Amino acid sequence: MIEDYGTLHRFGPTLFKTEITDECLERLQFSINVATEKFNQSLAGNIVDERALSIDAETENEILERCGLYMTKMAKQPYHNYPHYAHTSKITGIWVNFQKAFEWNPPHFHSGDLSFVIYIDNPIDYELEAKHPTQEGTSPTAGVIRFRYGEDHALSDKAIDFVPSAKEMLIFPSWLEHQVFPFTQEGITRISIAGNVDVTKRINID
Repeated sequence: MIEDYGTLHRFGPTLFKTEITDECLERLQFSINVATEKFNQSLAGNIVDERALSIDAETENEILERCGLYMTKMAKQPYHNYPHYAHTSKITGIWVNFQKAFEWNPPHFHSGDLSFVIYIDNPIDYELEAKHPTQEGTSPTAGVIRFRYGEDHALSDKAIDFVPSAKEMLIFPSWLEHQVFPFTQEGITRISIAGNVDVTKRINID
């Protein structure tokens, strides 16, 4: 009998998935409704409607608290230390994406130390997408967000795909390559907010 002494699988960057509160979602929706400044010229996306976003202090604090929790976990610190990291960080850029059918984000990375994406609404019917003729191959990817790190090797994964839901927030190192695949359903819009964070308090990771 072969004994299982455990599998070690901690290499590379860490992704952190959490949720925003209903109150934060409402405040972000208000900010989106009044956003008018086009932001396409600063972004990699092949998306027609991308706008700069302004948020209130309460919303910024909630976003930074979640980034602080990410940093606390990375530094192997007790949970109650997360406000310290949140208070030593700042959002350096934030924008909203209105993704429609056949629009996409190519592989890219961000500036800053951390980046995040918050999904405000995701009306994609993934069962319907799976039936589209473009999804009959071995790698159906309609509507997913993919993170990629490392090289192609046997017995090694270099990518992870997410199917996002409304209110979900993903936090990751800004240098981590990622992309957003297109979907095919006409007449719907997936709304997401993305941003970058500078961390003034360095953390040590053993």
